[in-house]
Amino acid sequence: MLDPYWPLFDPLVRNMLSIIFGAILITGIGVLIFNLVMLAISHRRVGPLLGITISLLVIGISVRWDWFVLIVSEIMGGMVQYVGYYLYMMVYEWLAQNTLTLPAILL
Repeated sequence: MLDPYWPLFDPLVRNMLSIIFGAILITGIGVLIFNLVMLAISHRRVGPLLGITISLLVIGISVRWDWFVLIVSEIMGGMVQYVGYYLYMMVYEWLAQNTLTLPAILL
C-alpha cells in the first residue's frame, strides 16, 4: 500500500514546501511589523490587534509547517472517508427502496 505521506518525505517536495512557507513567514513578519507600527501611531486599536493576532498565527503555522501539513492531511483523509461512507449509505438506501426500478434503469 502506498504511504499517503510520501510526498512530505520526498526531498524535492520538502524543499519546495520549505521555500513556500519561508516566503509566507517573511510576509507574516512584515505584516506583524506593519501592525505594530499602526498600533503605536493609531487611535483605533481593534484593527491592528486583529492584524497582529492573524500575523502571529501565520508565523506559527509557517514555522511548524510540517506539523500543520500532517494535521490538515489527517483531517482531509477523515473527511474523504466520511463523505465516501455517507455516499455509500445513500446509494445503499436508494437501492433498498428502489430494487424494482433498478432492472428498468439498467435496461
